[in-house]
Amino acid sequence: MSNKKGSAWPIGIFGFYGLFVVALLVAVFITLNNNVDMVTSDYYEKTLVYEDQITRINNTNALEIKPNIAFNGEKTFLILTMPEISGARNFNGTIHLFRPSDSKLDKNIELVLNDHGKQFIPLADLQKGKWEVKIQWSDGYKEYYFEQVIYI
Repeated sequence: MSNKKGSAWPIGIFGFYGLFVVALLVAVFITLNNNVDMVTSDYYEKTLVYEDQITRINNTNALEIKPNIAFNGEKTFLILTMPEISGARNFNGTIHLFRPSDSKLDKNIELVLNDHGKQFIPLADLQKGKWEVKIQWSDGYKEYYFEQVIYI
């Protein structure tokens, strides 16, 4: 006589569907706990005034010498070199250090150049990774905008 054991098919089918449900629940859990920051919180208002931004970018592109962003040798400072704009009467501006992965780490710094047209920005309090340096300034006549991606 042969001793027949139950077929393994029902166990395999239930096992497959059980693993599928567990994987689906894990995917849902990970998705719900993932921090999704918008690029900017007031994106709609910014799209309404983007024409001004295009003018700033075009003004920057018309400059013979563009702003330059570089690191010092030890990567402890970011060196911003701005072009000299002849006839600038009210030079002012801001530097926005934008962290795409976490908007809580963003920093705004006032643009204050030394006599050589440079500004040194310490990097000690910035996390490593991708940053966007966004500079907006005015010479009293025109407004300008420049941005560059850096990796610390």
